[in-house]
Amino acid sequence: MNAVSILVPILWHYNLVADIETINDGVIKTFVRNDELMVEDGDFKLLMTTADERVDMLKKVVGETIFAHDPLFDFLTFSPSTGNKNYIEWVIKQTTTLDG
Repeated sequence: MNAVSILVPILWHYNLVADIETINDGVIKTFVRNDELMVEDGDFKLLMTTADERVDMLKKVVGETIFAHDPLFDFLTFSPSTGNKNYIEWVIKQTTTLDG
């Protein structure tokens, strides 16, 4: 079972995301570490949409579920400055916990 198939159901269960796009074909990461060029393949990228209020919990669950032993995993957030009001309301509704 790969990391995506473990993580995605957990994110849906806890209403942490409104939308997930999985990119796993041909992802190659190139970077420099300690003056040495590093190339990693076999990675995947998840583009997730969530409400601002859920970002911290989302990062915690992703980190603890898949990357508990990798303190250097990438988790980037972007907050749009503008957007479709209906879409933003939909995201908030999708990520509201069952407890309200």
